[in-house]
Amino acid sequence: QNTGWACGGVPNGGILKTEDGGTSWEMHQTGNYPYSICFLNSATGWVVGEFGTIVKSADGGINWENQSSGTNERLGSVYFTDINNGFAVGTNGIIVRTSNGGINWETKPSGTSNELTSVFFADQSNGWIVGNAGTIIKTVDGGNNWELQTSVTSYDVFSVHFVNSNQGWISAEDALLKTTDNGMSW
Repeated sequence: QNTGWACGGVPNGGILKTEDGGTSWEMHQTGNYPYSICFLNSATGWVVGEFGTIVKSADGGINWENQSSGTNERLGSVYFTDINNGFAVGTNGIIVRTSNGGINWETKPSGTSNELTSVFFADQSNGWIVGNAGTIIKTVDGGNNWELQTSVTSYDVFSVHFVNSNQGWISAEDALLKTTDNGMSW
């Protein structure tokens, strides 16, 4: 309730943490311009950024350990479904996946070279990735396979969020889009 995280591309890459509901923030540094942060619990979290950067904290953000993503692409979004399974997405249609908490990352085909801007899972099986030029990509098998979806916009899509496997939203340059049928229609 009171703990939160934020990150951004300030010089040396800033990660901010609050433990008092946002009244005050403590700065952490990781370098390489962080773009996205995902904490699963009060101790374990990941940050992604420029040049394929992935760093992990296992102690609530006190210390950060570099992980090898296997790419030099900018990673703009990270999401973990549990302590082992996570995804990061970014430029040139890059999707990287880990199934061992980030020790190893593998590239998954996305079917696009558009920049991917956001990744989100409604549950262990159903996940979505969105990106530039109306890109919407979906998995129904926990991220083993990804399939491009027919988009209802040609504008850049910035963020995706679902409250369950059927109901979710994407924010695009021109609209806020909603689905109630697992992304079949928006």
